[in-house]
Amino acid sequence: MTRAQIIEKFEELIKSASVIYEETIAQGEKPIIHSPPYFKLLSSTKMLFSYLESSIYLSLIEQYCSNKLNAGILKGILESGKQEFEAGFLSHPKILITAESIETLIEQAEYLLSEDFKDAACTLAGGTLELTLKSLLKNKYPQVLFNFNSGIDDTNKKLLEVKAYDSSTYKLIDGYRVLRNWASHGKYEQYNSDKVKEFIFFLRNFISNHYALK
Repeated sequence: MTRAQIIEKFEELIKSASVIYEETIAQGEKPIIHSPPYFKLLSSTKMLFSYLESSIYLSLIEQYCSNKLNAGILKGILESGKQEFEAGFLSHPKILITAESIETLIEQAEYLLSEDFKDAACTLAGGTLELTLKSLLKNKYPQVLFNFNSGIDDTNKKLLEVKAYDSSTYKLIDGYRVLRNWASHGKYEQYNSDKVKEFIFFLRNFISNHYALK
């Protein structure tokens, strides 16, 4: 595929995700996974990121979009991926995710929250936090060995060990890890929209204070 064809494919998939997401909102239905259009969108998105050899985005899709209909999250992932590709970062051996793409994901989480999809917003914020921590560890502390498949807990501990931040920040991240897990495992009654709003606010501040690419 040429560069122009890849960008065109991104735009096509983003449009499809937007349509499915708007239909979900209009119908006021709980997200379901047996939607043929969503399956088609999900499969095409996986194929595109597989073609681009982007394990980061494939991991994010598998974790947050494969077991239930999350067209809003998938749209954010596609928009972020398109931005990464246009900037030439998707195939960069060092960068996991850029600050600009993190911003795109945060904005999508804020939009989901504004539409009263607190659970999807919390899930996306959690995925963004995990990617941010892993990229921070890889970019600023390349001497530290870590398994990319490890979760927030292990990455957070390694960053504390290298003094990337203090223990109070570590505890806040661990608390938001629990919040993300509640959202991912359907324990929606354990938190409210205000907690998700606080989570996103923390994420913005954390990125501003700690995240920078070399």
